[in-house]
Amino acid sequence: MTRLRFEESDFAEAGLPAPGCYPATIRSARLRKSARGNVMVEVVHALQDAGPAPVHVTDYFVLEGAGLRGLAVARHRLVELYRACGIQPRSGAAIEPADLEGAELTVKVTLEERDGQTRLRVLGYRPIETLPDDGVPF
Repeated sequence: MTRLRFEESDFAEAGLPAPGCYPATIRSARLRKSARGNVMVEVVHALQDAGPAPVHVTDYFVLEGAGLRGLAVARHRLVELYRACGIQPRSGAAIEPADLEGAELTVKVTLEERDGQTRLRVLGYRPIETLPDDGVPF
């Protein structure tokens, strides 16, 4: 049996894409519990044209247990995501994250430092087909 070993490249910082806007596909969207036990929506985006290997970024929408302002911001961002995916949510409609799976959209990301690591963070969403003439969607 061959022994598997760590390689030098395993210790290099992962090649993250530059901040900007990327076409993306939602790979998964589901309800989960946060570390504090609160209900949230977890959405995984597969960014296209972001590098030689697939780049995924996860976004979270906490729907309970946060302050009123935090909940309002999370819910507003979730409505923006649904609309960018071509889904028009209505007041009183159930939040069904699976409805988002497979949707194509434009995702704006930035880099942020967290817990000593550089990570991607989602800043916003737009429908993929509505790029302005200058190509800048946000």
